[in-house]
Amino acid sequence: MADRIILNIEDWSNATLAVRAARYLIDNPEKSDCLLEYGDSSRPPSFWAKRGKGSIIVYEQPSHHPEPSHG
Repeated sequence: MADRIILNIEDWSNATLAVRAARYLIDNPEKSDCLLEYGDSSRPPSFWAKRGKGSIIVYEQPSHHPEPSHG
């Protein structure tokens, strides 16, 4: 089991999703990484979790789609 969980996220309103990605790796020790996306919008929050030596690191992923233009 990992000694630490490191969260590299910008939007803390999605912190629960980042923890879910880490929890998936804790619950599935045979997995080395995972990608969690959640929501039904065109740009859902996305987190990549990676198993390291003694830790699980979660990275917030940039949007897959460009911002819509307003003008």
